[in-house]
Amino acid sequence: NHTLLYRYVDVCFAGPLKESYAAGLRYFVITYDIACKYGVNFKSRCCDPNCKFVLIPTHSGDINVIFCVNKFHQESHEEGCAAKNSLNYTKFVGRTCGEGVETIWAKMNWLRYSTREMSPGNRIETLSEHFNDWNWQKMLGL
Repeated sequence: NHTLLYRYVDVCFAGPLKESYAAGLRYFVITYDIACKYGVNFKSRCCDPNCKFVLIPTHSGDINVIFCVNKFHQESHEEGCAAKNSLNYTKFVGRTCGEGVETIWAKMNWLRYSTREMSPGNRIETLSEHFNDWNWQKMLGL
């Protein structure tokens, strides 16, 4: 049953979508390695008022969530799938790669050794400091 299979990911996506929806945003583009499979029935799993666990309370047709496959993962998908879920043909995304969130981990992977025994609060603070520095370095390079 795909409803249960994707439930953990649904909850992860639903939090930010719910907050953004409450702030007035209605159009979302989500890049995900398996977007071609995950995006199927997303609205019925998360937004349908008849669903047992409504994650994103919306009015029918009031939210537009588009799922696309990141460019790096697109080559491993079938041709029809790659074109259908491509960022190249998606409205409002420009020349987006969709991999930006993942590229930081190659540089930050060493932190796992120093943060694994920290308390949750200390770990979050340490990771936040390193991510903020990463963003600052990127901004200086612009």
